[in-house]
Amino acid sequence: MLCLNWIYSITRQLFLPNILLTVKDWHRDTFFIVAILKIVF
Repeated sequence: MLCLNWIYSITRQLFLPNILLTVKDWHRDTFFIVAILKIVF
C-alpha cells in the first residue's frame, strides 16, 4: 500500500510539474516515513 502511494505520488509529480507541489509532497512523504519509523521502533 505504501509502495502504491509512493508510485502514485511520483506519477502525479510527472503529470503536474509544479516545484511547490513536488516539494510539499516530498515533505509530506518524509513526514509519514518518519512517523512510521517512530511507531515501528
